[in-house]
Amino acid sequence: VKNLIVSGDISTSNNYAAGIIAYGNSVQISDCINEVNVTSTGKGSIGGVISWLTGTGSKIENSVNKGNISGSGTYVGGITGSLPKGNNIERCSNEGSVKNNNKSTGGITGQLAGEINESFNSGTIEGTTNVGGIAGVCSAFSPAAKITNCYNTGIISGNSLGIGGIIGGLNVKTCLADIKNCYSIGQISAGAAESGGIVGNGQSKITASNCY
Repeated sequence: VKNLIVSGDISTSNNYAAGIIAYGNSVQISDCINEVNVTSTGKGSIGGVISWLTGTGSKIENSVNKGNISGSGTYVGGITGSLPKGNNIERCSNEGSVKNNNKSTGGITGQLAGEINESFNSGTIEGTTNVGGIAGVCSAFSPAAKITNCYNTGIISGNSLGIGGIIGGLNVKTCLADIKNCYSIGQISAGAAESGGIVGNGQSKITASNCY
């Protein structure tokens, strides 16, 4: 999918909801803009560009979400709901608000096991547990999930554990994340402990370098 601009409104109860692609396997998306406001009451995955990825080899690049994303999904993000191992996001941004009445909410992706490079969030991100400016929750084991050259300027808020400027939290204690050359200057608003400017809940093996 290339050079696509979409606009409008989507309201659904489906478990997979997005402005461009709801469910994809090994997809290539470049130079796309989503202006669709996506609302879903489903308990699955919600994203501005694509809600759910399966398999490996997917790449989303040079794309922007400007739509407002809201719902009650397990994974909710401005670009994608979930980014599994072996998939990449590069030079993407979220400018819309992302609001989730469930856990794992992020400006770029709700759940991260792949890699995000040179991307940023400027939208307001609101959830419950594990809310992050770039990624809501990291669930990578080996290799580590990677966030490189990314930043957040949006307001990040949650009413439970794991509220962070870059990553909200980690799925279990053995998850791995590598964060390099990232910063967050957005306001962090947390209703409980375990919040941070870069990582909210850092209970496992996180490597962070040149971040502030």
